[in-house]
Amino acid sequence: MTIGYVWLHPLLPLNGMTGALLLALLFAALRVCGPVWALWMQGAHSIRYLAVEVASPVVGSIVFALTLYLLM
Repeated sequence: MTIGYVWLHPLLPLNGMTGALLLALLFAALRVCGPVWALWMQGAHSIRYLAVEVASPVVGSIVFALTLYLLM
């Protein structure tokens, strides 16, 4: 994700914190879609478990992107 951030952040039309948050949402979507889709299709997991599986990568991606933004 670090290489992706360093490579994609300068290419965005949005600079600063807005661009970092946009990349965080992109990274979160990439980290959430596959695993949550697979768990949902199995049908054996509760909605609360799926909510945790969605929230954890989203929060992690936002923290990650904002940390990289502040370090660079």
